[in-house]
Amino acid sequence: MSDGAAVTKRKTSTPLLAALLFGSVWLGALLWMTLTYANPVTLNRHQILNSNFVARGRFDEKLRNFKVIETWPKGALKEDSLRFRNITELSPESGQEFLIPVVRMEQAYYATASRMKGRPLIYPVNKESLEQLQAILSE
Repeated sequence: MSDGAAVTKRKTSTPLLAALLFGSVWLGALLWMTLTYANPVTLNRHQILNSNFVARGRFDEKLRNFKVIETWPKGALKEDSLRFRNITELSPESGQEFLIPVVRMEQAYYATASRMKGRPLIYPVNKESLEQLQAILSE
């Protein structure tokens, strides 16, 4: 009788192992797709077109100044850093490069508000965001 129980146990464990293996591969594939394809950067066209210029740069460690590396259009800014009046709305990280649509009002600089709840959006710099910016500005 013990031989019959051993055969039954082996028969039921094979589909269970196959299901566990399939589930592990499936979850691994989902994780890989999430990490490689999820949350692409999408620039807000309206926000960019309603700005005086777009600045590329980094916030300093104290998050007070924005060190400008490049602007679109070129030469739109004489200074090499900006101080945003609405910095509290931006929630930036120091050390990371950002694209920020900028509007100048009453001798002060603001990150341009978007139509999404009236908050300004800032964008991390990567290949996709730079390509989107070039496409928007070339229209």
